[in-house]
Amino acid sequence: MKGEMVPLILIPRYTTYVGNQDEGFPSVPMEMTAYEDGEVVFWRGELLTSGGVTPDVRFHLEASMDAVAWTPISTGATGMPIPAKTPVSVGVGFSKKWFRVRTVLYGNEATVSCWAIGQVNTRVT
Repeated sequence: MKGEMVPLILIPRYTTYVGNQDEGFPSVPMEMTAYEDGEVVFWRGELLTSGGVTPDVRFHLEASMDAVAWTPISTGATGMPIPAKTPVSVGVGFSKKWFRVRTVLYGNEATVSCWAIGQVNTRVT
């Protein structure tokens, strides 16, 4: 039996990221101890760049026990590519205390607008 569904906003509509960051652009860590699992829907627009290298963007779902050391979940170490203008839904289970999404851009001054929203199921005891 599933618990109550709760809305989740990880990257607000329409957030724009610009430039290459070594660590990418992490969302705010969210405590997930009250939730069992959920679904996150990603969307992104076209990638733009100042030229030279073909731009790319990857989304990483990450979990942590202490909100300091993060490990990938569902998407693997290389992250998840999302096609432009096509919403993609990803299921996720929560076994650690903290959860976040990290967006990583590749390319010369790459730019992307995106969002990530979803819903989570409360734990039933």
